Order: sequence, then C-alpha cells, then structure tokens
Amino acid sequence: MKEQELVSIIVSVYNIVGYLPKCLETIAEQSYKNLEIILVDDGSTDGSETICDNFAKSDSRASVIHQQNIGLWATRNAGKMMAKGDYLMFVDGDDYLHLDAIKIMIEAFHHYPQSDLVFVDCTKTISLNEDIETKKSYNTSILSQGQLIHKLFVYGDRTGPRPSVWNKLYRRELLEGIWSNNYPRAQDLDFNIRIFFRVSCATWIHCELYFWVKRPVSLTNQSNYWKIAYPCTVKMFFLNYINLPVDKKQYGHLLLKKLYRRMIFYKNKFYKTDQQDSVFRECYEYEKATRKDYWLNLRINPLEKIGVTILLHSPRLTRWLMKKTKNL
Repeated sequence: MKEQELVSIIVSVYNIVGYLPKCLETIAEQSYKNLEIILVDDGSTDGSETICDNFAKSDSRASVIHQQNIGLWATRNAGKMMAKGDYLMFVDGDDYLHLDAIKIMIEAFHHYPQSDLVFVDCTKTISLNEDIETKKSYNTSILSQGQLIHKLFVYGDRTGPRPSVWNKLYRRELLEGIWSNNYPRAQDLDFNIRIFFRVSCATWIHCELYFWVKRPVSLTNQSNYWKIAYPCTVKMFFLNYINLPVDKKQYGHLLLKKLYRRMIFYKNKFYKTDQQDSVFRECYEYEKATRKDYWLNLRINPLEKIGVTILLHSPRLTRWLMKKTKNL
C-alpha cells in the first residue's frame, strides 16, 4: 500500500506521566508511517510536558503545543487547527493503539471510498500490556447516515460507533468548520452528533484496535461525574435540537427524547438541594421552547410522552421509582 496520504494524530495530554510513553510508543511504531503527530499539552505539571518535548526531538513527525490548562476540548481544537493531514484522528494520551490500527483504517477508506469516516472497536482495559502486535482478522460493515445516527442515540450495548471521538479516523473535509465545544462532559457526543449529520456513510471495522485505559482518576471515574454531566448533556441536546439543520429534521425525535429523559434525571439529581430552583427554572425554559415540537412529533410514542412528562414534573415520584428499581 502506498503511503501518500498524510494522517494527523492529535494527542491530548494532561498529567498522565505514567501512561503517555505507552501511547506515544504505539503511535510511533504504527505500521503506517506517513503520520503527523501533534501533541497538545494542556498545562501538565507532572512531567508529561517533558515527555512530549523529548518525543518531538526523537521523532521528526512530531510537534508539541503547550497551552495553559483549559480543557480537553481546547486541546483537540488546537491540534485540529494545526493539522495538515488528509485524515485526522484524536487520541487520548492515556490510551494506546494496536500497531496496525492506522493501516487498517486507511485500507478501509481505499476499499470504501464513499465513506466519510472509519471507526474501530475498542478494548476497555486497566492494563498497559494488551496485545498490540498480533495480526488481526476482521469484518467490516457500511453504515448509512441514518444507521450511524440511530446507533449513536441508542448507544448502551457498547457496540457501534460509540459517542467517543478517539476510535475514529475522519476525512479532513468532514471536520471543516466543526469544533469541540466547551463542555466539561459529553463533548465527544456533542462533536459527533454534529459530524454525523454530515456523513453520507461510514465504515465500521469489527476489530478491537484501540485500547481505552480506565484510570482511577480519569474524568469518567470521578465521583461527581453525573452531577457535572447532567447540566452539560441537557444543554447539549437542547442546543443541537434548536440548531438542527432543516434537512435533518427527521432526526429531531432522537434529540427530543434524549433531552426530556435527561431533564428527568437532571432535576432528580438536584432535587432538595441549594441548586434545585435554578435547575428547575432551566429545565422549564428548555421544555417551554420545545414542548410543542415534543408533543406534535409523530415519531415519539404518545404513551412515552405522557409517562416522561409525568416524571419530569414529579421528581419525588422519579426518586421513589429509582429506589424501587434499584431494590429489585
């Protein structure tokens, strides 16, 4: 396979000194060599910044951006702004890749040139010693835009495209004008919702080529994760709904269903707290702006509308039901 196409790999780095060397090693040793490796250090203070600088000195394909600690969304935007590749991939600096990951994804683009993105399965692990060398056999599937979006919104069985950005290789033109928004949580889902509305079709490689390392102190393991995630996701679903392109209105019911269900849990999370009044007012404004669309949407089951609305306005009932369900 000729390596004429440049792949930009954007690595987000923040205080991951124990994990970063493995990530960089598996990128540097990819069997596909025509890479641009952009390391974006988000104000690390544990020595990760030095690892980035030393890696750039040892690999001519690599460069480093150092910035003040702003957030993951900002590292991805900074890397994307600098990237020159025909394809872009975002990698979290505490994860790592199979050594043939990029090669297999590029081959998929060659086999299915109609695809706008390629994504792979991942292995969730706590180990830095997963098998990254054994040659992989795999199957592929082509997903239409409708299938891709549906799988994103019914995500839950851990299959399909996942809401993450890090297991995907995007065509450069697909990302034009789309940037990560400043959400402390759910920014990957927000980014991919907007991207998937542009995709004509995507290639799914049924092979675990990305190793997602679950660190004890990672964002998704923090004890206050949902306390932060609920306001982010409610706002995100609302904004994506009201900004939905006219030619994508057929997907509006998916956003509305997510918005209303997430508001139920958002209100429940802050019920009988100091923030209850402000959270309830916020949800009221979201509901007020979408209530008519929600009730008139023929793709949402009428019984679901009634049940969701009752729970939305009865946090005490929601809490009781959640407790009963947990006890069962």
